[in-house]
Amino acid sequence: MEIDNDTWRESIKKCLRRKVSKKAVFIAFTVIGLPLLVTGIKVWSKQESDYLRYAEKIELAQCEKRLTKTEVIAETLARDIEDIKDLQTETRNDLKEVLRYLRK
Repeated sequence: MEIDNDTWRESIKKCLRRKVSKKAVFIAFTVIGLPLLVTGIKVWSKQESDYLRYAEKIELAQCEKRLTKTEVIAETLARDIEDIKDLQTETRNDLKEVLRYLRK
């Protein structure tokens, strides 16, 4: 004796309709489901926004020092690169002058 999937689903739906009314489901959702949903959203947003909550102060201080050193080094390197570019331009101009002088 086989039961079609449609018949099986319909029988479950009928049973659910007879046992639990829509009003009871709505009340259960508002009393239990809604507060759980709101609490879950609050907890999730707190975890997402406070990613340094469990970091130790010493580790944070060390990271801050390393970050400061890195920023200073990056600024120094940027200035050095600009100086090198200026010197290359100056050297190129000097070489052009020397070549002009030698061609005469």
